[in-house]
Amino acid sequence: MKKLVTFLFIVSLSFITSCSQEEDLGYKAPERTLNFYALNDFHGAFLYKEESEQAGLSRIGNFLIEQKENDPENTFILSSGDMFQGGAESNITRGEIVIEAMNEIGFDSMTIGNHEFDWGEDVLKEMASQMEFPFLGINVFYEKGNNDERPSYLAPSTIVKKEGIKVGIIGSIMQNIDSSIIATIAEDFYFAPAIDMIEEEAKRLKNNENCDIVVLSTHDGAYRGYKDLENVDAVFLGHEHDKLEGKYDTGVPYVEGLNYGKYLSHISLDLKLENNHYKVVDSSVENIDTFSTFLTNSPQIDTIYSRYEDEISAIRDEILYTFDSRVSKNNFGRYIAKSLLDYVNQNTEYDVSMGCINSGGGVRDNILPGEFTYGDLIKVYPFENVLTVLKIKPEDYGSYYSRSGLLKYYHDDTDEPIINSDGYVYIATIDYVAYQNNYTKEEIIPFETTLCRDIVATNLKTNGYSI
Repeated sequence: MKKLVTFLFIVSLSFITSCSQEEDLGYKAPERTLNFYALNDFHGAFLYKEESEQAGLSRIGNFLIEQKENDPENTFILSSGDMFQGGAESNITRGEIVIEAMNEIGFDSMTIGNHEFDWGEDVLKEMASQMEFPFLGINVFYEKGNNDERPSYLAPSTIVKKEGIKVGIIGSIMQNIDSSIIATIAEDFYFAPAIDMIEEEAKRLKNNENCDIVVLSTHDGAYRGYKDLENVDAVFLGHEHDKLEGKYDTGVPYVEGLNYGKYLSHISLDLKLENNHYKVVDSSVENIDTFSTFLTNSPQIDTIYSRYEDEISAIRDEILYTFDSRVSKNNFGRYIAKSLLDYVNQNTEYDVSMGCINSGGGVRDNILPGEFTYGDLIKVYPFENVLTVLKIKPEDYGSYYSRSGLLKYYHDDTDEPIINSDGYVYIATIDYVAYQNNYTKEEIIPFETTLCRDIVATNLKTNGYSI
């Protein structure tokens, strides 16, 4: 709670110093309807793909651009995080192509997600500098002793002014989301409990900034945790890759739109003017199926893609292998583990007993029969983990191979450890696993320029698929 003390002091100070005089924002219609559209966990799903029912950002963007053009004073577009990591077009351009499209569409804000940290803070800062919309994270702080400092590229909230109305948007991320970020990056940040911060910021926006409406865009899918917010009029969720839509007992709507742009979340708020301020009198909430609903590309977004196409296709379209049958996520995860084990055994002085990666989100999709390209590999295994070798005591080996949270492949198909001449056992893995604090180890040996995904790509091209 150390961050909360400083935050409340700043908020209290703002109540004292803020000017309460209302701005003249023009004509206030007696009644109006605001439409909020949001993407969450888009993960760089930039192009239309029929086989996976992926609408792509051109078709989604065409709809959103039309909404803003047709009703600019009542249309708002948000992102609740994890926009970039996961698709070849975005990964190859380090998110640049997605950001340029978001600028063209006219996003009003984006909340930071855990995968925005994946490429490191230098890349994160560069991405933020390209955004023509506010980048939000009210509960994200640097971890520097007892000093509380929010990164300069993040804001707690933003205010969007339209004809006759002011709308506040607060962005937050799930508290203690550290375990979903590689430890070497997460250790520099503190993700504070957000509820009290959100409530205080919502009060400030309404009471001091004279916002009529305040919405929350959070990279957190635990929707029940936001049911008691008193000054928030709508909640947009993310992170859990769930499809949710509903209303709390207070009548406040909440929504989350699965992932990869499969759904565009939509909340409409019907407003009535009372004492020169708008109040919500009714609302509706839905998730729009983008693949079946949006059928027309945006010429503007297609033009953006055309500028990057040669750069992207040169990497993305390389054929690595042709699969005869479907391969499950878990089996391909074991193949990745095998690729790491074989690479270390063949190219280093270590005799490695096991290769392993994280299960769950480590591999993102099954593999279908047919040609498999480097772009397909990015979608299946999007994370740019680097090869890491763990040095452990023989007696600790069991704590690794017995864990259910790892996808594993054993040397010679046996779980008996190989004890090296120095008396230790070695494991080939990814940096995300290696730096987790709950794994006992004597030493972490990173191969910082060796990308695990490239090891897998080379293995597929050279040796094919077998486990």
